[in-house]
Amino acid sequence: MISNYLRPKTIEDAHQLLQDSGSKGFIIGGGTFISTHQPYGGIAIDLQEIDNLNKIDRSNDSFQIGSRVTLQALVDCDDLNLVLRDAVKYETGRNIRQSATIAGHLVKSDGRSPLTTCLLGLDAKLGIYPLKGSVSVGDWLPFRNTCENQGIITEVIIGTHPQLCFDYVARTPKDRPIVCVAVVTWPGGRTRVALGGFGNSPLIVFDGPDSSGADKAALDAYSNADDCWASAAYRMDVAQKLVSRLLSSGKENPG
Repeated sequence: MISNYLRPKTIEDAHQLLQDSGSKGFIIGGGTFISTHQPYGGIAIDLQEIDNLNKIDRSNDSFQIGSRVTLQALVDCDDLNLVLRDAVKYETGRNIRQSATIAGHLVKSDGRSPLTTCLLGLDAKLGIYPLKGSVSVGDWLPFRNTCENQGIITEVIIGTHPQLCFDYVARTPKDRPIVCVAVVTWPGGRTRVALGGFGNSPLIVFDGPDSSGADKAALDAYSNADDCWASAAYRMDVAQKLVSRLLSSGKENPG
């Protein structure tokens, strides 16, 4: 159970409270995971009073998405990539989307997350207080469970130039993916492939100056991806086919 509930008014105060709380402190954005992901005797630090964490801003090159922006707000943002917004819809139902925040989702998501797979493919960056600059989602994901008390996510940054293609296979249209793929291409030809559907987090399986070899990389990446939902052989086959399909569709629709 929670032993204390705090609502600081600045990010500086929130970070200090997190440091002072040690292993018992945890951040609340939307509170979606509070009932199932709290330490015993935990100290909840709620960010609701802190300004500017629930806004989506756009510059020429990027979107800056505040850490408290809800998943439903992403779906409702007409400026955002439609493929990304659809991936958020695949993630969970509307009721959860209305309270779950993008930062909270990233902290608690697993390898079957369509949104995290897309953000990884897009080479999204995180603003983390008090760090200077930004950290890529790909660099942050492997260490997220060891650094929760070392910083607070303030924003997610997504470039406006990359083209995102996404597809997935699941047992039913409403089920979580057994395999999902995000293929992202940049105007200069750079191609990046993120693969989801297994494990603790999605994987970057390809990042090159063009798409040569991307489908083979996807095939190899899931050679050991056996679990109760699917065999490794099935995932390997599906991953390769999805990447090939998305690469072809991207060339047909370069806009």
